[in-house]
Amino acid sequence: MIASGVWSIVLLRVLLLGFLLCCGEVLSVNVAVYEHVAAPTHAYLYSADALRQTVSHNLEDFVKTAEKSAKEDVKILVFPEMGLTGLGYRNRSTAYPVLIEVPDVGYHGGATINPCLDQGPTNNVPRYPDLPVLRAISCAALKHDMYIIINVLEKQICGGADSCPAACPDGCPDDCPPDGIRIYNTNVIFDRAGNLSGRYRKYHLSPSEPPVIDRPVTPALVYIDTEFGRLGTVVCYDLLFRAPALDLVMRHGVDILALPNAWWGGFPDMTSVGQFRGWALTNQVYVLASGTNGPMSATDTYSGSGVFGPDGALGYIFTLTPLTESQLLIQTIPDFTRRKPSRAPTKKFSPELGPSGVESSTFIGYINNDPVNMTVLSAPEGSARVCQNGLCCALEYARADFGELFAFGAFRGTWANDPDIFHELCLLVRCSGGSARSCGAATGATQTLFQHAAITGTFSTRSYRYPVAMAADLQLFTLFRVGGSKIWLTPSPEQPLLALGLYARVYSDGRPNPSRSDN
Repeated sequence: MIASGVWSIVLLRVLLLGFLLCCGEVLSVNVAVYEHVAAPTHAYLYSADALRQTVSHNLEDFVKTAEKSAKEDVKILVFPEMGLTGLGYRNRSTAYPVLIEVPDVGYHGGATINPCLDQGPTNNVPRYPDLPVLRAISCAALKHDMYIIINVLEKQICGGADSCPAACPDGCPDDCPPDGIRIYNTNVIFDRAGNLSGRYRKYHLSPSEPPVIDRPVTPALVYIDTEFGRLGTVVCYDLLFRAPALDLVMRHGVDILALPNAWWGGFPDMTSVGQFRGWALTNQVYVLASGTNGPMSATDTYSGSGVFGPDGALGYIFTLTPLTESQLLIQTIPDFTRRKPSRAPTKKFSPELGPSGVESSTFIGYINNDPVNMTVLSAPEGSARVCQNGLCCALEYARADFGELFAFGAFRGTWANDPDIFHELCLLVRCSGGSARSCGAATGATQTLFQHAAITGTFSTRSYRYPVAMAADLQLFTLFRVGGSKIWLTPSPEQPLLALGLYARVYSDGRPNPSRSDN
């Protein structure tokens, strides 16, 4: 039985929240994200009992992290994708020991389910034997008076093996998998009273997920109203598509996007923190990205956490090699004054970067498997113009000569790694070696200072343009400005440059169906 004093505290918080939402002014807020060292990294090698113990260990770590955050007056705390369960689930049966059920509370708050206060089956919680995981986070949110977003592997019982006969080669009538459950990659939002206020199931799955994870029928738009602004959430790969991420901001006025993620490499334009910063800057919102950190392969690492806003990164964590200890990042968001997104239609080629029609000699270089038309910058200063499939990119530059090779390129088309993504790219980039064939290959090394660089392009008028600006070791390059279809360096930046450009997303031109609203 819960003491009456606890209920009084909950009631007081609810009344205060209602007053702030209706009558209070916009407040600054301390927020936190957690770059969590993945455990396990190869789940398929673990026994069922070992996986359950690992989840318990991660859960204990999350509860302690909430307590640590509370000492810094954090009010919004985001945990990473696969943070509880770890990585490396190669098939559905491997994941069975870590699956939990999550109650349906709708998309926009108004929840009545409180796992911390509801200590057993009640009218509010009719059938959820896995609530201990949710209860621990619910109690942490209540105890520390904070919003907490976690990511879980969710199971939804949809039938049984008997209801899915082998004689039904096209699938079950109710679209239930043969094992009788759907498995979702799910974010769960808890409010400051410990209420389970939102459940979001990842819609856009990365290429490695479909063997284990199921995709919901439609992308849900999940958000809640808080005294600090409207808070929405998506998972990792969702950020690259119109629905639900962009729709949450453009159609539903979300101010803060909680982004649990397990992001991969993507040199240089698809790097995690570069994408997060560009998305926040272009769409003029705050992104709270919490990343799982661990080995993806022998050469790549999952990494990427930070707090990103309308003016760039407030703070971030990105590593090229796996961490040995998890890191908590706390930042203060000063206010939530929304500004008009910095997307501006391009009607004609900017005339200030050289005459149109004069193209540089080009070769094909590959960036993230895309064939990019590129030209080598052979002089310490000058200009270049490169075109591909109707996109023309122009560059003016001046740089110190450190003996490092740079190239400038243009790409317009469907991403080789995902046919549902159509994008455009104008990019100045450091080559990994001293020959043209090395241009586009991943590298983190650069010493070259650019005194000046300005890039513009004939991007599609309906595109959303995101800045690409990276420094050595794929850290964020900060000394730039962006507007419409142009990006340029601030005067005489004293930061070596690795890559500079604009990545434009044309959401309606992806295959297989250009009319899809979720592209």
